[in-house]
Amino acid sequence: MMVHDATGRDITVKARQTRSSSIKIMAMLRRLIFQRTGARAIVGAQDDQTTKLFRAKIWHFVSALRSAGFEFAIGDNNEDELVFKDTENRIQFVSGEQRIMGRAFAAQEVLLSELAHWKPATVDKLLGGLIPSVPAAPHGHIDFESTPAGEAGAFYKYAMDAIPLSANPDAEFTVHFYPWWLEPRYT
Repeated sequence: MMVHDATGRDITVKARQTRSSSIKIMAMLRRLIFQRTGARAIVGAQDDQTTKLFRAKIWHFVSALRSAGFEFAIGDNNEDELVFKDTENRIQFVSGEQRIMGRAFAAQEVLLSELAHWKPATVDKLLGGLIPSVPAAPHGHIDFESTPAGEAGAFYKYAMDAIPLSANPDAEFTVHFYPWWLEPRYT
């Protein structure tokens, strides 16, 4: 459902343990490894520590693909960036703890996790620099995903704006809700 329902400008309201982040990472990697050249992806979470966990998860998936026989070379590989050498596609790792992002370059893929838990003092400024740099689908993809954190903040604002029949019929994003009971172990 998460891959099929994606529009390229997605707000994903999720419950914990739905594997939303992993599914979205794999969809992004598929585009970066097999479909694009010269693309930049931005992946981040609410803090530096969680962003490092995302980086480790991405490296795990990349390593698994390579072990399964998918041939692609890795260029730069450090805590800030992972580059697929043959295509020059790159993943840049960011965090909600940063002061700026996305102002010096364009991005084609953006996955920001737990956006409802990013620092309220900086999240609007960070998104204000990032969103305009991403082309519309199918050439660009933005996915903000989060477990909710109340009726305030950037994530809430984007989700409410994207709800069908909301006050903004020209909303740029589509909202998706994936409840906890989708995970069979929680039924």
